[in-house]
Amino acid sequence: MTELLAAVDCGTNSTRLLVSEGGTRTVERLMRITRLGQGVDATGVLAPDAVTRTLDVLREFRQVMDIVGVQRVRMCRRNC
Repeated sequence: MTELLAAVDCGTNSTRLLVSEGGTRTVERLMRITRLGQGVDATGVLAPDAVTRTLDVLREFRQVMDIVGVQRVRMCRRNC
């Protein structure tokens, strides 16, 4: 079987997961609205509630990756 790869994209408003078989076939694609950037323009810091929401989604994504057997994962932030 071809290696299963995962990419996690953590943005200001949403967090996404893409699991691919060898980079050619999509196995799983998920998107959750996390609003990580909630209030950051006004305060300059991440809101605790926003961080909690995002961490909860990342835990969910980790469970999905474990279930499908992901072998490698990379996480990035948009616009980097």
